[in-house]
Amino acid sequence: MSLACFTGESIGIIGRNGSGKSTLLSLIAGNEKPTAGEVFVSSHPTLLSVSAALQPHLNALDNVRLGLLAKGALPVLGYITEPGLAV
Repeated sequence: MSLACFTGESIGIIGRNGSGKSTLLSLIAGNEKPTAGEVFVSSHPTLLSVSAALQPHLNALDNVRLGLLAKGALPVLGYITEPGLAV
């Protein structure tokens, strides 16, 4: 696989359960070492992941915010203001 991303770009990795999305992101972040091939990263990427525990009653933005909070991200006061997810 080859993938090139440039400064300021946002990408999304989409696939079925077990297809390797999280593994790919862990390799890019340097959290895992590849068993074959090489991974070249010229800067520290900013990675955002959403857990498999999506809440059907929340919209996409609130699910992302909830996932970040679950991973230990600190909310910015006044930032999470939409209905459905209060801080």
